[in-house]
Amino acid sequence: MVIQVQEQQCHGSKAGVVNLKGHSMLQEEAIALVHRFTEAVNAHDVDALVDFYSKNAVTVSPVYGEISGRAAIRDSWNTIFALFPDWMGKLTDVLVDHDRIVFMGTVSATDRNGWFGRPPTGERIEYRAAVVLTIANGKIVRDERIYDLSAVLQFVENVS
Repeated sequence: MVIQVQEQQCHGSKAGVVNLKGHSMLQEEAIALVHRFTEAVNAHDVDALVDFYSKNAVTVSPVYGEISGRAAIRDSWNTIFALFPDWMGKLTDVLVDHDRIVFMGTVSATDRNGWFGRPPTGERIEYRAAVVLTIANGKIVRDERIYDLSAVLQFVENVS
């Protein structure tokens, strides 16, 4: 069963137990994990972010492809925050299904480095994103990101 939780309801009452491959977690705990993850992203706390992942975790992103291991994941977060010092995520929805957690929201940052070979605009960009996490023993073993790159392309076209 997939349960959708709106942002304003994420701190609601206890729900059923979600089996996360060897680690039983209340739905409330899964939602809290996503909130802590989002807080670490917005604080640009790479150490805290890396701690969410298992030793051999895999991350898949349309920006940097597939990477594995905590060192590579650490490097990817460091790169994101170096390129976009004001990069922020806003959580809008959380869905929990067995060992998977999906969260959706928006990402925003200032275009200081340019996109697709174009010069930087200095403008703020915002686009939608979805992240699919697979959890085992309380750690992320797979993190797959889906970005609304059409919004990025539209931004590039409109400000160029």
